[in-house]
Amino acid sequence: MKIDAVEKFIGFHHREIMKRVEELENFGPTDICFLKGEVERGIQVLRMKKVVPLMEMRGLYIGLIAIRVVEVERGYA
Repeated sequence: MKIDAVEKFIGFHHREIMKRVEELENFGPTDICFLKGEVERGIQVLRMKKVVPLMEMRGLYIGLIAIRVVEVERGYA
């Protein structure tokens, strides 16, 4: 995604992203790393499909952004 698109996406889904961040509160660095890999693989699999389920893709991107927020907050990245 381009930067403008990401900023708009974050602005529109801010509440959902923050809810996911709260859900990741008890996850350690290893768990976060594993989960990030799984989410990224899920996004890649959906991109290869001829018909992409947009709600599923949206959920994966919300999760990926939430993981990135947690990484930055905790200094993992």
